[in-house]
Amino acid sequence: MTGLALVPEPTPEPEPIDPNILMSPDDLAARLNVSRGQIIQMRYRGQLPPAIKVGRYVRWDPADIETWINSLKEKA
Repeated sequence: MTGLALVPEPTPEPEPIDPNILMSPDDLAARLNVSRGQIIQMRYRGQLPPAIKVGRYVRWDPADIETWINSLKEKA
């Protein structure tokens, strides 16, 4: 043994969100660091901001998500 300690790799920062592009469930899952299935469950439980229907797809406005995240920080 050389006495070297293993240091965990830092968690990568999420990519900056373009405010002009709506977020898919996969985008939102990556932003919140949860699974896509968790996003679907949270949506049906009413735990997320209202989604926008685009045809048969569900999307979120990044500004709504950031506002929602900040409101959660204030409650904590």
